[in-house]
Amino acid sequence: MDAGLDRPFRLTKAAMVLERGARAFWPAWVALASTTALTLSGWVSGGGLWGVLGAGAAVTAGLAAWGARHYRHPTPRQVIDRLDATMAGQPLATLLDSQATGTDDPQATALWHAHIRRMIRTAGGARAVAPHFDVAKSDSFGLRYMALIALVVAAVFGQRSALAPPPAPDFTGLPADIASWEGWAIPPGFTGLPTLYLGDQPEGSLDLPEGTRIQLNLYDTQHVLSVEQTVAAPQADAQAPEQVFTVAQDGTLIINGAPGAEWDVGMLPDQPPEITLLPDRKATADGQFEWPFTALDDYAITGGHVTITLDLNKIDRRHGLATAPEGVEPIVLDLPLPFSGARREVSGTITDTLSQTALAGLPVIVQAEVTDAAGQIGRSEAIEMILPGKRFFQPVARAIAEQRRDLLWSPQNAGRVLGLLRATAYRPETLITNRNTRLRLAYAIRLLDRPDVDRPEVTQLLWEIAMQFEEGALADARARLRRAQERLDEAMRSGASEAEIQELMDELRAATEDYLDMLAQNMTPGESTLDRPPREEGETQTVTQDQIQALMDRIQELMNEGRMAEAADLMRQLNELLENLQMQEGEGGESRDGNGQGGAMQDLQDTLRNQQGLADETFRQMQEEFGRNRNTPPGGPTQGDSRGNAPDPQGEGDESADEQQDQQGDGASPQPGEDEGAGAGSESGDQNTDTLRQAQRALRAQLDALQDGLPQLSGPSAEAAEDALGRAGEAMDNAETALQNGDLPGAIDQQGAALDALREGMQALRDAMNDAQGEGPLSQTDENPSASSPERNDPLGRGGGAGGPQGNQENVLPDENGPRRAEDILNELRRRAGERERAQQELDYLRRLLEQ
Repeated sequence: MDAGLDRPFRLTKAAMVLERGARAFWPAWVALASTTALTLSGWVSGGGLWGVLGAGAAVTAGLAAWGARHYRHPTPRQVIDRLDATMAGQPLATLLDSQATGTDDPQATALWHAHIRRMIRTAGGARAVAPHFDVAKSDSFGLRYMALIALVVAAVFGQRSALAPPPAPDFTGLPADIASWEGWAIPPGFTGLPTLYLGDQPEGSLDLPEGTRIQLNLYDTQHVLSVEQTVAAPQADAQAPEQVFTVAQDGTLIINGAPGAEWDVGMLPDQPPEITLLPDRKATADGQFEWPFTALDDYAITGGHVTITLDLNKIDRRHGLATAPEGVEPIVLDLPLPFSGARREVSGTITDTLSQTALAGLPVIVQAEVTDAAGQIGRSEAIEMILPGKRFFQPVARAIAEQRRDLLWSPQNAGRVLGLLRATAYRPETLITNRNTRLRLAYAIRLLDRPDVDRPEVTQLLWEIAMQFEEGALADARARLRRAQERLDEAMRSGASEAEIQELMDELRAATEDYLDMLAQNMTPGESTLDRPPREEGETQTVTQDQIQALMDRIQELMNEGRMAEAADLMRQLNELLENLQMQEGEGGESRDGNGQGGAMQDLQDTLRNQQGLADETFRQMQEEFGRNRNTPPGGPTQGDSRGNAPDPQGEGDESADEQQDQQGDGASPQPGEDEGAGAGSESGDQNTDTLRQAQRALRAQLDALQDGLPQLSGPSAEAAEDALGRAGEAMDNAETALQNGDLPGAIDQQGAALDALREGMQALRDAMNDAQGEGPLSQTDENPSASSPERNDPLGRGGGAGGPQGNQENVLPDENGPRRAEDILNELRRRAGERERAQQELDYLRRLLEQ
């Protein structure tokens, strides 16, 4: 072996010996370490100790013999292979080889010698390889580590000489009256203070919290020590070995016979907690309030709540409140306390909505209290106030909410509430335009008319009805805008708070944006602009969004300055401006492209609206006949809908009916509902049915005339429109036949099918018109400059409208993205055309696209 490789060779060999020895002899090591640990621990002594030593020696010897049999000493070749594995090209193995071929060829021999020289240089950088014990594969339970830990613990804490017992201590020469003591002052756990060792406390004053437990241990066989204390009840035996007492007052603590063990103890009393409800509380128009508070304690607050009690002496006892309240319990709200951390100083905000409680809007007394760990209670000052609740601005909603409150006040008001609700529902079409709301109100009346009134169910239903009146289940943006205007105007006149006015102003802004967007997005091809009415003949003024925004900002500014009269005047101008925005058509009701498409679409909308009104009339007629046949008392229908479904008392299963109802507008026919006096003065069923049949026949004729006047269009959308309108006509014929036969449920089914087909036909016709415009010259801006002219702008000055280009050229993607996008589309077409599992018709279509 070369001298440069001698050291790495020897170190690597030693490492291999160690790792192979560890793998072979670790069981013997575990047995030896366990025996030694057991010996040093002192758990076994005498004859048992010798038995443990003998058994341990035998097991160790046996395992050592097993290890010697399985141990394999590393050979030089194995060592070389280990070194070679760490170097590139295995130079050591190369140096041990000889030239196999080409020994007679000088060039081959020279090449071999050059290779040998390069391997020698590489071998000169050999480094010793560290051992890889890898014992864990055979010792999966870690026995060797457990034995090592046991050995260390026994060596540190065990008996050093286990074979000979330790000598007994010699107390000769010591005084017989030796004595000692230990003592601790343990504060209550809720204080978070540490335990004090009295032996470390200098004599003198010692302040301890109230309830601190003092424990003294006296080690005194000659009764030299005694305890004298005045901080707690006197001890029966002042010289008892263990004495425990609790600090209950100021006093002294003396251990007689122990120098320096005398203290003047001052007790620190536990102060009760404090809580303050801060004055800057807030409340919104929806009844949500925020009430900040602060709470203090010398150690920690463990809990707290706010109690809201009815102030009966401050209530105006009239109408539904004249009766004695029954079941009006105080409201208790938990304080929001932190889950972790110190609770000595707590600041938070009580946030809740109590609009649905019986106390909402009534005089109440509010008081908060907190407790600490010692059970002490701290209370805030009692505050008299009106409990915030949701403010209802809509008259019917306000009336229903008041009846709900009266029912919560006392069950004796049930009869009075029933009568008022029946009066509200006497002529439902005059107050309630939404069928869903009428059904809910009728169901509430029916529940109240029962002997056993379920107050929670009725009050929850009345709340939902009031919210539906106030917030509106209205689908169109015009109604939401009108509602927001009325709510803000009412709030300004009634002196609402600044927060409520701000909230309603934000609602008006949102409703205005929705209304303008609705007008712009629903412009049909026959509608070109959305303008103010002309002040003079031929004059049209376009209203921009910035102008409307500036007007609302001015109203906001005037309200913030308290100039409510000027703000109300501007508010009326804004209302007039928004109400007068209108959809204006081209001359003769046709669009500007001269195809008559706008007039056709408007006629379809009128037909749809009239068919919807006729369907509602038919449904109401069916309700009246059912009531007469079954002698149904006033309060609402019990039959299902035209498809045989049971009515939904909660009104949550007929969204389509609500949407159809909302689409009718102000000129729709009266809606079906539960009229409390519907049976009085009604015409006979046959006459009404004949009238409905004639109206259905007139609608069928109107649809025929409309189909004859439709513009000539082509394409799949035009064919779909023609098919849908044909199906609508067939459904109308079937509805007329059913009415003639007196089959009202069947007529309603067919009228519903006609409505669905009309909607489908309108959408398909709109698509066909858009396709026709996209293929014609009107789609080319360069050939038709008027395509983006002001005539096609919406009232906010945005381009588009009915078929015009949407947006502007500033929003178009850069030209360089066009080829890349085209390439992406082409690759996607190729990928889909390669999927053989697709339908053959689709594959043929993809192939035609690729060929183009």
